[in-house]
Amino acid sequence: MAQRHTLPVACASFALIAGATITGTAAAAQPAPVGTAVVPAAFLPASPATDQLPSPAQIAAAQDDPAELKALIERVESMISTASNRVADAEVAALTDQESATAAELVLQERRAAAEEARTNADAALEYFETSKTAVGQLAGDLYRNGGVNPAVTALLTQSDSNDVLYKTSTMTALASNRATTLASATEAAQLWAAWEDYAAATEAAAAEAAEDSEAALAEAQREQEVYAQALSEQEAAHDDLINALASLRQTTVEEEEARMAARAAEEREERLAAAEAAGDTAPSYQPAAVPSDDAGLTPPPAVPDSGSGSGSSLVPRPTTPPTTTPEPSRPETTPPPTSRPTVRPTPTPTPQPTSRPTTRPTPTPTPTPTPTRTATPTPTPTPTPKPTPKPTPKPTPKPTQPPSGSGSGVYEPAISWAINIAQDDRYTYLYGGNPPWQYDCSLFTQTAFRQGGASLPRTSTQQYFGAPAHVPLSQLKRGDLVFSSSNGGASFYHVAIYLGNGQVVHARNPSVGISVTPLSYVNNIHPYAARY
Repeated sequence: MAQRHTLPVACASFALIAGATITGTAAAAQPAPVGTAVVPAAFLPASPATDQLPSPAQIAAAQDDPAELKALIERVESMISTASNRVADAEVAALTDQESATAAELVLQERRAAAEEARTNADAALEYFETSKTAVGQLAGDLYRNGGVNPAVTALLTQSDSNDVLYKTSTMTALASNRATTLASATEAAQLWAAWEDYAAATEAAAAEAAEDSEAALAEAQREQEVYAQALSEQEAAHDDLINALASLRQTTVEEEEARMAARAAEEREERLAAAEAAGDTAPSYQPAAVPSDDAGLTPPPAVPDSGSGSGSSLVPRPTTPPTTTPEPSRPETTPPPTSRPTVRPTPTPTPQPTSRPTTRPTPTPTPTPTPTRTATPTPTPTPTPKPTPKPTPKPTPKPTQPPSGSGSGVYEPAISWAINIAQDDRYTYLYGGNPPWQYDCSLFTQTAFRQGGASLPRTSTQQYFGAPAHVPLSQLKRGDLVFSSSNGGASFYHVAIYLGNGQVVHARNPSVGISVTPLSYVNNIHPYAARY
């Protein structure tokens, strides 16, 4: 067992205070912390006072008075129960607040990442706006220098090569549209920049708020951890005196009283487990606890376009290129009657027959046609290449489905194997919040374990429960299911363990007992439903 400490922690009306180690899947005589609802630290029962113990004279006198003897025994057992419950409640409060602190830290990380991304987009929006503003300035300068007339329009109207009215009309329309687009892009860029600036400021404010919440949650968790440590220390200090008093009153040995209290605590844990299993027969009726939103409920503005799309005036010289291409298809229809093409005469070699000249012109056209036919002949050769049996090779794709990727033994067995190995290695310990690879809390332990089988679990216990694809009652537990502790009826959770089968679990329990394999009943405040991934 990792971090084997002798710990007197038990929760029940009568619980054993002495601790023992757990090795492998064998449970120790030490009861796990099993508590009831969370009790605020300010209202925790007072620590057991040794001056309330019966004196040796009272113990001797009570031996001749059965009623007095019974009253003294009940008083000592009540002191043991009070100390145990105080430790259990303090442990629940410490683990619950640590769960809240971990969740707050996750929210902080998400909001900081969102704020950084928003600021990057705001800077990009500013660059896009500057580019658009430059394009508007260029357009305004051109219009000013040319008396309000676009120079491209003047060039287009004075061109002798482009007499096509339709072409000139379409070009004029394109130039007008280009000018309108330039102005609209500048307006849109200004609005987009303002929107991203507002969004970036909002995300940064949300991140600052999350930082305050995280700091407050961490401080509260540390305070509860100190309360738990103090309660545990006081319980350990009073333990020997209480057990010795019981042995004197009952005229037994300390070992016998330890065993008697251990048996009683184990019986009570099993009773609570049976009650939880019975509660799982009915459908759960709870609402998940409110969790702060990672994005603070903010909606980002539209994406920022590329900054190179804002230069409308740069399209001015480009209309000169289409006139060379557009008249060429129209000229072959009108040019056959006039022989105004001087370029055609040098190309044909046979000059004596003018009638043969048009015949020579089609001859070059068939010459290119064989070239595409030759290119078509190689095309059948590549077509047989896909036809060979590379397609059967993707058929082995069902093989990944044989080891289940999301659930089943393909995930559970690697997770369980890793978890048990960690529990049996003293180098691994429990730490609030975790610090892998050597220190884990409960939910980081299960998350890391399931990662060994390729499954991705959320970070906190509450997230792992509500993020599971299926929930089953405790009466239907299977190996690899996750069981949880809750102090508010399942609205949130503060502890999680991996079920091994045969009534055993492996879990990172607390700083005092570390990581170990225990009976299922050691999961205190166990929830009637388990999560199945």
